[in-house]
Order: sequence, then C-alpha cells, then structure tokens
Amino acid sequence: MNHPRSRYPLLAAAVLAVGASAVAALVGCESKRPTTSIGAQPASGPAKDGEAATLAELAAQPDAEHCRKALQQVDNLDSAGTRPTLTDPERAELVRFLRLTPAEATEAGQTTFSQNDAGYLEECLLVRAGVRSLRIDARPPAERARLGFDWVCRMIYIEDRWPDPTNPWTTFQSGSGVSLSRAYAVLSAWQQLGLDGCLVGPPDLEKTSSVTAADPTEPGARPAYAPVRACAVKVGGDLLLFDPAAGVPVSAADGKGPVTLAQVRAHPELAKGLANADEVKTWQPFLAPTLPGLGRRMEWLERFNPGNVGAKLFVDVGRQRAEFAKDLGGLPVGAWNPEGDQFGPGRVLARYASEEASTQSKVAPRDRHRIKMIPLEYLPERNLAGRALAEVHLSFSRPFEMLRYSSHSARDLIVRGQFSEGTSALEDVKKLIDNARARLEQDKNLQRDFDTWAEQFQSLSAQRIRAEREDPASLPTVAKAFENFRNHPKNRDVERAFILGHAARPLAAEVAFLMATAVHERAELAQFDTSVPAVDRWRNAAEWWGRFLDSSAQAMSPSPAREQHARALLARCKQFTAK
Repeated sequence: MNHPRSRYPLLAAAVLAVGASAVAALVGCESKRPTTSIGAQPASGPAKDGEAATLAELAAQPDAEHCRKALQQVDNLDSAGTRPTLTDPERAELVRFLRLTPAEATEAGQTTFSQNDAGYLEECLLVRAGVRSLRIDARPPAERARLGFDWVCRMIYIEDRWPDPTNPWTTFQSGSGVSLSRAYAVLSAWQQLGLDGCLVGPPDLEKTSSVTAADPTEPGARPAYAPVRACAVKVGGDLLLFDPAAGVPVSAADGKGPVTLAQVRAHPELAKGLANADEVKTWQPFLAPTLPGLGRRMEWLERFNPGNVGAKLFVDVGRQRAEFAKDLGGLPVGAWNPEGDQFGPGRVLARYASEEASTQSKVAPRDRHRIKMIPLEYLPERNLAGRALAEVHLSFSRPFEMLRYSSHSARDLIVRGQFSEGTSALEDVKKLIDNARARLEQDKNLQRDFDTWAEQFQSLSAQRIRAEREDPASLPTVAKAFENFRNHPKNRDVERAFILGHAARPLAAEVAFLMATAVHERAELAQFDTSVPAVDRWRNAAEWWGRFLDSSAQAMSPSPAREQHARALLARCKQFTAK
C-alpha cells in the first residue's frame, strides 16, 4: 500500500504561515543554531587543560551544538595561529582537481574552524561511534570493508519519500534515503574504518550533477540521478566493488565477491544489471571527499582524538590520488564534485548542516526534510486550516521527531551502538503510545470534544492573525486569550489525547522498528563473540522483526520500503535459527 502524499503541500504552506518559531518547535532545540561563524564568536574561556580537555568533553555530548562550542573554544586559544595549513601548491591542486569555488578554496586553506566544520565533526563522531561498536578495527581491510558496508545497509533502507541525496548524518538519523544517500554513508563508514573509498561510474560522471529534478509538467516523472554505479574500496592494489542500491557486494556468478573494478572492466557480465557492457568497460574511480575534511586543521584536530572514539577527520586527497594512480595501472582517477552541485558528496553536508534558519518565506532544507518524513496522513482532517492546522501538525510531529533527531534520541543511541540506552528510551515511549491508543478507542466522547476544541482553537487563531495584521494594540490581549485556552488543563488533555491517539499506530510501528534494529545489531555482534549464545539473539531479533511487521500492518503500512527492508533482515535471522 502506498502512503498518500497529498497533505504535504498543505503542511508546507501552513508551516510557512506559522514562521520560524513553529519550525523550531517542530524540529526541537537542535534547530536553534546561531548564524554567525565560529571564529567570530567570543570565547567563553579555554578549558583548564587546553585543547585535549575541551575536545574530550565531546565523548558525552557529541551533537552539533557542543561540537560548535568546542571548536569555538580551541579557536580562541593561543595555539590556533600555529596550526598547519595547506601549501599554495596543495590548495591550487585541490582547486583544479575538485573544481573548488574561491570561497571553498579559502575555507580549505584557513587555520580556524568554520560553520561547516562543526557539522562535519558531529557527523564523523556519529559514524565513527557506529562502526567502532562493530569491534572490527583489527580485522583485515577487505573484511572491515564488507562488514562496514553491511552495517550501513542495515541501518539505511532505500526510499524516495525525500528525493534529494542527503549527507550521512541526516541519512543515518532518518534511517532511509535514495541510493546516493546510502552510497555517501558507505564512504563515510569506510573513512571511519581507516579505508580509502571512492565511487565508480562512467567518465561522464565527473561533470554530471547528483540529481536533476523531475519535470513538474510530466505526470509521474521522477528525478534523474547521476550514474554512480558502485562504491569501491581500495584494498592492496585492487578496488573491491559494492552495490549500494541493492545492498550487496558486486559478485561473480558463483556468488563469490566482491569482484574488482579490473575484473568487471574485463568481464562486463559481472556487473549485469548495473549498466550495459559498453559502459562497464569505461568505468573508473572517482574520489568524492566531503569538503570540510580537506583542511590541514582537520589533521591537527584529529591528533587530539575529539570525543575519544578515534574519529578520522582529515582526508588526504593528494595521497589517495597518488596511491590509486600507482596501483591501478594507469586507469584515470577522477573526482566527483560538479560545479554548483549542492547535493554531491562534497557539498551536501553544508546544505543540511547549514546555520540557515527557517523563516516565514523560506524553510531550511534540514527542516523541510524532517517535515517530509512525518506520516501526517494519519491525522484525520478536522475543521482546521492555516496556522491552527499547522500547530496541530506540529503537535502530531513532535513524538516522531524525538525518536530520531533530538540529542540522545533512541535512533541516535542505536546508531552509536548504545543499545541498552536506546531500548530503555523506547520502552518509555511504548507505554505512552499504548495508553494513548487505549484512550482513543475507549473514550466515546473524545471525537466530539476535539471537534469542539478545534472550532474554538480555529476561532482564536484567526483572531490572533487579524490582530497581528490589523490591530497590533489588541494583540497582547488576544494572544493571552489564545494561550489561556491552549494551556487550560482540559483543553490540553483533549488536544493531546486526540492527536497522540491518532499518532499511536504509526508511532508503534516506529518504536517496533527501532527496537528490532537494536536487537538485530546485538545478534550481529554475537556472531563474533563466542561467549554469547548467538542463536538466542537471532531468535529474539526474528521475533522483533515479526512484531514490527504486525505493527506496520496495523498502521496500514506507513512505509512499504521499510517493510521490505525488515523482511530481508528477518530472512537473515532465520538463516541462523533454522538449525
């Protein structure tokens, strides 16, 4: 069953009417970000032990706001002026190879940290914590690459509810994205495992933008994506190929894999289904670094081990390019960072981690993405419109947001490998939604009470808007009446019970999915720990995937793509419990 999308334009229009304050309420405190640069902020004073002590604090609070504060503090230490920087030849070569703009070149060469650096640091800390929880750092490179790839594909399923590529942090937190988003996340995971990854495609990939919007005049038209055919990781002198769309290594007919780039170029049938034979013969590697990782300040920062997780921050493109060229027998080594492409792997983080605030006339990309991921189709149409409807939408959205995007949310904890903490948080939410669903089903007067509430709420909201536009002097009185109504205990109870009651079924599916994800990851870890009875964990994981599929069916399939993903993981569980 496909979920309806028709209400999203209504929500977008309503949010625009509500303005930035409502958007901030929708996405939580993380949206309230300053718009000035880190370097321009006044320091609150260096920590007692300087850089190391300041950055170590990120172990407990690795979110963007604390990353920003930590970088601000180290930028105001006397040592900031002694950090290494790119030489003029190095910067000139990066400009040429990656087609950097003048502003990007300047940022790459500076010694102090930028706005984008805080988002990049947060992203690296998140992904590093996730792959570190796999406990595979000591394994051979090829095995690390495969296990890291598998982890990304378990954590992220393919869905086009949001059609644009997103940066790894956004993709991991939402848990889904288009295949390019998953490919970017794979490169990020390999970086944090100490591996050199790249993208593979035909030569014209170099100048092809990541996504071309669908023609709005064509019914059923879909966006067109750049011809990224595979992710590749360098192991010795070979490039091993993985298919991010299918979530499997590119393999030979006998199932053995991953195969190498040299093998598929020589035997295009190995890449059957990914591209035609003539194209496969032209495939080449494309380096695709996230731009904040290019500066030598990241090399300096990495030595202090921010957050104490061993995050890999500096991307030495010169070294990578030289080693790829040396080992690949003269095969061209390109770079994928097309001019003006804001959704490519180099610039996409800046788009979603931007300090841009949502306003009445423009909603920031990160906020639009989060809005789009909320299943608002489960909130029944009532006698509401405009700002009043937007505020009800926001109330409906908050519990979904808190499961994934707030600091130390259940999803955030699970991605980082903190399974006990994540499942504990989910148990609390489960009790809340079970009570809300019971209330909706048992309270025969709730529908009538909410209709009465909605009529009054719409009227008071309209009065407030009229006062804002036509009679500002009366606004304090009107606004107070509005707030008194909204905060009256009976009114708060009716609003909360009705909205949370209708959110309960899709929320229950969300909770079950996240719980199943955590339990499944524990089973995966048990495969490598002989002291743990792995089969019991696989049975538990299979049981939870079954619970999720039941919950999703009760919610009328809020995400068919997620159900497909769950069935694939359930099948994996059964491989280990069938004996």
